[in-house]
Amino acid sequence: MVAKNKTPSCLVHGIRESKLSVKVSSLSWAWAAALQLFYIGLAGLGGLALLCVITAFNGDAEIPVLAVIGANSVAWLIGLLALFAPGGIVVREGVLAAVLAVWIPLDVAISVAIVWRIVQIVGELVLLSFFTLSRPRRTLWLVDDGRDGYGQAQGT
Repeated sequence: MVAKNKTPSCLVHGIRESKLSVKVSSLSWAWAAALQLFYIGLAGLGGLALLCVITAFNGDAEIPVLAVIGANSVAWLIGLLALFAPGGIVVREGVLAAVLAVWIPLDVAISVAIVWRIVQIVGELVLLSFFTLSRPRRTLWLVDDGRDGYGQAQGT
């Protein structure tokens, strides 16, 4: 039986050991501009990768590169704003296919949108696996200190 207001030490170890604080700072204009340029670069790379998928499906498609980058960005944004759809599933693909249908046949646009989603998921899983496997391991175990029957969390 746990005494009133008695929390097991293994649950609060990290909270007691370190002082939790949130520091709110303003973002400088230089950092804001750098982050915006970084985002634009990522959108450009994503659009170029999407253009490769489009070319794989329809080699003779003449789609402006900026249109592909814009279509990808707009589809991502509308998928993000579709709160009823987890991860914008189906919404992002629908918007992308509708925009791409201006330049390529609708059935090809739908196939491109589906394959593009799969390519993005596989890319995210590869990066997740890489960073998960490359980070150092930390072992956490409980050591009974004998005082109250609860263990003390310790790690290496």
